[in-house]
Amino acid sequence: MKKAVVIIIFLSAVVCASYYITLHYFPNYVYHRFHDKVTALRGENINEFSIILAPDEGARLVVKPNPDFSYGSAFFDLNEGPLRLTGDMPDSTYWSVAIYQPNTVNFYIKNDQQYNSSRLDVVITQETLDGVTSEQITSPTQRGFILVRALI
Repeated sequence: MKKAVVIIIFLSAVVCASYYITLHYFPNYVYHRFHDKVTALRGENINEFSIILAPDEGARLVVKPNPDFSYGSAFFDLNEGPLRLTGDMPDSTYWSVAIYQPNTVNFYIKNDQQYNSSRLDVVITQETLDGVTSEQITSPTQRGFILVRALI
């Protein structure tokens, strides 16, 4: 009986550790590997957008990007304060903005149908700002990834 209790406790510890590693460590590991790969290939800096007009077999930093979309992406860091994202988006075509935490959880996504105009004007911040007329997106983390897609 004592041996069965020890085995159950050991298996429970293994299951809990596996669960933690799978849900916490692995997504953060994937994000950091992706960040390192993008930085090495493009020399992309934090809070600086890079644009892929039409992905081909040589532009596959992500698995099977859709060749019908143009992608704009940036890693962000709110260490020095809020980040404002503005731009004139294509009219009469699909576009979307998605923002991810380092653990790959998407905390914001909106497409052209949900905006009132083709002008993108949002502020990513960690606390609510007074006197800002742009849409405020509260980031649960200091760092993350922004992905803007437009149908071409």
